[in-house]
Amino acid sequence: MSRRPLVKICGLTRREDLQKARELGADFFGSIGVPDTPRYQPLPVAARLFAEATNPRQRVRVLLEPTPAEARAALEAGFGTVQAHWDPAGSYDPQALSAAIGTAHLWLAPRLPDPLAFRPEWLPLGERFLIDGYRPDRIGGTGVPVDTEAFRALRERYPDARFALAGGLTPDNVERVLRESQAPFLDLSSGVESSPGHKDPTRLAALFAALPPARPAFRGESPGEDPRS
Repeated sequence: MSRRPLVKICGLTRREDLQKARELGADFFGSIGVPDTPRYQPLPVAARLFAEATNPRQRVRVLLEPTPAEARAALEAGFGTVQAHWDPAGSYDPQALSAAIGTAHLWLAPRLPDPLAFRPEWLPLGERFLIDGYRPDRIGGTGVPVDTEAFRALRERYPDARFALAGGLTPDNVERVLRESQAPFLDLSSGVESSPGHKDPTRLAALFAALPPARPAFRGESPGEDPRS
């Protein structure tokens, strides 16, 4: 891949980490809104921290099977996007969430044992779709690598959809993963940390040094536009 992918640094909990990620060129900043997880921050705390991001569209609140009310609260608090993780084997209905907050503000992250199990009926429901590594005991934030060939095949199957790749990404493997997957968007958290919720500035710098040259900085284009597509 000759052009730099979009990058989201997720699980941010400290001002200095957000500032460092922004300085290095991160495009999106993720806040975890899932209680009883190591990177969780209550919404009022996260909203104050993430107000420092350069554009509301760059602020992403990550939720697990959120209700429409929970998603609206995140948007009203200043987050431009809700990233909703859910288990398609359960009863959760992402269509209801999409109808409630609109596709322009929604990224969907289904738990899939195989990226090619992605269902075409989800495509109209969100702006972007996160493909994370699979763990049977966890929905999202697995730290498990995705099958890069399957991810690439998924993008070829749905060339007009926007997919992001997460799971097990580190400064050490990102070049290989990009080469094999051709992912246009990378989502990292634990791979650039010294401990849960504490980003390591050295690892952050190494990540961006390993990426292809950056394209023009994110400018907060209107929903539906991607400055680096």
